[in-house]
Amino acid sequence: MARMIRIDDDIYECLKKMATPFEDTPNTVLRKILHSTQSLTQQAEDGKEQDKIMHKRKKGELTRQPVYEEWLIYTLWDEFKGRAKKADVTEATISNMQRRNLLKKADFEKVSTGETRAVNTIAWSRNRLKDEGFISSDSPFGFWELTGKGIDRAKKIADFNKINRLLNEKRDVQSSVAPPYQNTFKSDGHLQLKRSYAIGTEKEGSKKFIVKKGAIALNIQGSLSGSYLEKRQEMEAQGLFRKVNKGYELLDDYEFDSKAQATNVLLGVSESANRAWKNI
Repeated sequence: MARMIRIDDDIYECLKKMATPFEDTPNTVLRKILHSTQSLTQQAEDGKEQDKIMHKRKKGELTRQPVYEEWLIYTLWDEFKGRAKKADVTEATISNMQRRNLLKKADFEKVSTGETRAVNTIAWSRNRLKDEGFISSDSPFGFWELTGKGIDRAKKIADFNKINRLLNEKRDVQSSVAPPYQNTFKSDGHLQLKRSYAIGTEKEGSKKFIVKKGAIALNIQGSLSGSYLEKRQEMEAQGLFRKVNKGYELLDDYEFDSKAQATNVLLGVSESANRAWKNI
């Protein structure tokens, strides 16, 4: 049974701003608000449950939220021009990450709501990006939309990926006339990784370590953790590697903070930098 209520003028104006023209009534807007509040409560409960489970897991079993955030922003802009339905952009983000082998088995486990951890993490990523001002808080119900700040960040990611695509095309042409991974560095001071193909050199006057493009990074193993794991996932999220038969190929020269960082990131395991390289 419908009931009549009275609301103040300022409240009515707020409801008008939240309404979709030609679709909503005051009643449907209030229903959406109540549904949104219930959803946030449920998300909070899911988050607590997820924290408990994740705390028990070893590091590296789940893809970190910052990786999801980068791909959510990029996908919203690249595929939807900055605005899309929640379900559409969530599906597209997961698809993009899967194609680049950024998701792990544990990311597809179900949480209490029945959705996968990947879907749940994307929802939490959207909330954080909204708090940071990258995603709008004034979008119509069910839609996610980039702000001006979010678009600027997305364009930087898109430009970076465009450069990498051009590098891929150039490398494909070069590989048709020359063997891949051929060692062309003959000068003194270069080091070669023993367990995988990589050529590097220590930067004079600093601890920086430069690895030449074409280096092969191996699959991540359970022993890789902490800042080295975060660095590897960050590089993957930025599109610095492409999948090849032997692992992941570095698409351009890269300056690591140290030889130890380069060693662990490329080998995907915890390894001594002094034992991992040899002079060439």
